[in-house]
Amino acid sequence: MGFLKLFGFNILAYQAALFCIWLTTFVFTILLVDLLFQSYIVTSITALIFNFLPFAFIYTFVGYRYPMATALAVTSLYFLHAGFKNASPFALL
Repeated sequence: MGFLKLFGFNILAYQAALFCIWLTTFVFTILLVDLLFQSYIVTSITALIFNFLPFAFIYTFVGYRYPMATALAVTSLYFLHAGFKNASPFALL
């Protein structure tokens, strides 16, 4: 809602907000894959697959009901895994 209040309530602002949500999902998925496998090759292949296969794109831009759910789930999963792997209470918060 803050994004729409800042730029106005129109379809272009809505699509820009959805793009930011998709970008957040993309970045944290790549970070999570890098944290799990610690391999640049696996991370690069995942980035290519995630970029060219439209699953997250379709869910974000066409799934009208809950586009923020995927971004929050991936972000939470990344910080949960990073917190337990590095024994960081800050990441677990």
